[in-house]
Amino acid sequence: MSSDDPAARYLPGRLAKDDSGCDQSFALAQQWMRDCEVNHSRCPGRAASILPSRVLDVGSSDTSADVKLFVTNGSSGKYVCLSYCWGPGPQPIQLTRSNLAELTEKITLTLLPTSIQDAILTVRRLGMRYLWVDALCIIQDSSEDKVKEIERMDQIYSNSTLTIAAASASSCSMGFLNKREPLWSDADAAPIELPFLCPDWLVGNISLVRYGVPARREPLHRRSWPFQEYILSRRVLMYESEQMLWICQQDSSTGIGATYKNGGPAHDSSVTELKYMRMFLDRPQTISPGFARRNLWIDLVTQYSAKEQTVPDDKIHALRGIASRYQWHMKDQYIAGLWRSWLIPGLMWKRSQEIRIRRKRQYPSWSWLSIDSPVTMERASAAVYEPKNIVNVQFIDYQPNAPAGPLNTFGLLPNAVLHLRGCLLKVKDRVGKRCDYSTLIHRRVRQGS
Repeated sequence: MSSDDPAARYLPGRLAKDDSGCDQSFALAQQWMRDCEVNHSRCPGRAASILPSRVLDVGSSDTSADVKLFVTNGSSGKYVCLSYCWGPGPQPIQLTRSNLAELTEKITLTLLPTSIQDAILTVRRLGMRYLWVDALCIIQDSSEDKVKEIERMDQIYSNSTLTIAAASASSCSMGFLNKREPLWSDADAAPIELPFLCPDWLVGNISLVRYGVPARREPLHRRSWPFQEYILSRRVLMYESEQMLWICQQDSSTGIGATYKNGGPAHDSSVTELKYMRMFLDRPQTISPGFARRNLWIDLVTQYSAKEQTVPDDKIHALRGIASRYQWHMKDQYIAGLWRSWLIPGLMWKRSQEIRIRRKRQYPSWSWLSIDSPVTMERASAAVYEPKNIVNVQFIDYQPNAPAGPLNTFGLLPNAVLHLRGCLLKVKDRVGKRCDYSTLIHRRVRQGS
């Protein structure tokens, strides 16, 4: 279906082009962008926001040769973020203390990894000028700058006009504006062209394709940092292996490439099923207070605990932006992946896989962050989340094992100690012997005990 087909205004889906970087793909992305900014009541408009500390200035046209680092000093503008996989090893060019001045003068485009080159081209074709990329906008050999920028991560992504997600690339060298394989391997799987009577009584054309092919799990969807970046972003232009998606606060439109090579539109639903958390962080009034809001966090933990990290400490840092926004709306206290107001039910997490695991010493043993395994929690209900004072948290001792700074509140807590007071029940051990305990105790629970 072409953009001038009468049915185009009523049906957002498009058949895949064989090149995600072709003019038709960019034209559709531009169309989605205009429509979202002008017509979507739930999405922010064209207003500029405060720029991050540093952004890449990609120039004013797609013919510009090079780019440069722009130190913003609090200035305002519209910018795009890139969400991508670094891949193994260091990137060819990273921002360091020694090359900061050099990169503000010029960055040779051909020296950048392919995914960043593709992002620069996409930003230019969308008519934007500024691009935020972590490797080039955070000083990589400065712990102080990393702490400062991680603490602002929720603002960086939520204030951006758009986030480009290079979902199909497992490393920065692969790129995402690539040729695609043929979508149909035989004539029987090819789309069927049919006329379509539009609501305005004009006749257009539609294509029917085979449905039921399982979605491919893209490399980006397995990682923890992109998981947070997706949730915090107001708009996402996602480049998957066989389709391009536009995801915003209004809806999720499957557009170019919603068809696998052997037929049938498919999409990894894990990317979009947390839309209610995205809605709550942006417009908290849309989710009723109470158990519904707690279940948002429970669903998030279930998915996030299965994500991968290259650096072990990233498991808590890559969740910091979401936790910060959630804490602000809930007026609660965040403690190592759990929440003070419902800490007791939060302790009842369990592994979802029966595999041998190694415990992470960076986190207290009572937190789900302490194990490298997917976990589940029982969804909130009156029966589970109103323990009727059977167990109470007396107080919590913790000494963050991190440099002084604002990141401590959401940082590593290996020495955290819970002091609980509650009733014990009579239980049987594994050989059936009954054990008697006092009915009221004051117990100290700490890591390693």
